[in-house]
Amino acid sequence: MTTSVRDASGQVVQRTVSGSPTTTDNGVIRYSTGGGVSIVLDSASAVVKFVVGLPGGASVDIPATGLSNAKWSYPNLHGDVIIRTDASGAHTPGVHASYDPFGQPIDPGTGMIGTVSADDASPDTLPGNADYGWLGSHQKLTEHQGSIATIEMGVRQYNFSAFSSAPPPGGSVELYDIFSAVYWGGFADSIRYDILGVQ
Repeated sequence: MTTSVRDASGQVVQRTVSGSPTTTDNGVIRYSTGGGVSIVLDSASAVVKFVVGLPGGASVDIPATGLSNAKWSYPNLHGDVIIRTDASGAHTPGVHASYDPFGQPIDPGTGMIGTVSADDASPDTLPGNADYGWLGSHQKLTEHQGSIATIEMGVRQYNFSAFSSAPPPGGSVELYDIFSAVYWGGFADSIRYDILGVQ
């Protein structure tokens, strides 16, 4: 089971995994993000690593053990992490991630999406099974623990085809409303209300 704790702005600040058959997956990971820097802490609040976003979308993970063990992440133009290298710039073997247009990782061996092996095919950028993958250069956390496959998009989770909840109070679906109004005419209001569960 995976549970998350969010701060007042809705960002994930703690992730706890329990009951996983892979015992190394179990435990608590804390996050502190702001200004292009993420700090990953363990359950005792000791620093595990820093993730620093750089101009152009690349990022470097600096573990507590020092710069010699740093890893670099390089995105495509969309901001999806597709390549990882070690501190010397050597390409991490087997890591060249690809995603479908909705953000699902593609299994490099089978070309499939939506499977546990496909979900685990995104680059391993953080401890545990939550990493920066699709939109990773924008520090969007992709959760792929077991059969879970979602992306933290601000205060809501995106499940590769739609958001799993309505916008928060004061949030807006205005861009969707504009699209609906332009292309669907009089159906815009009924579509919006059905999606939000208002009707």
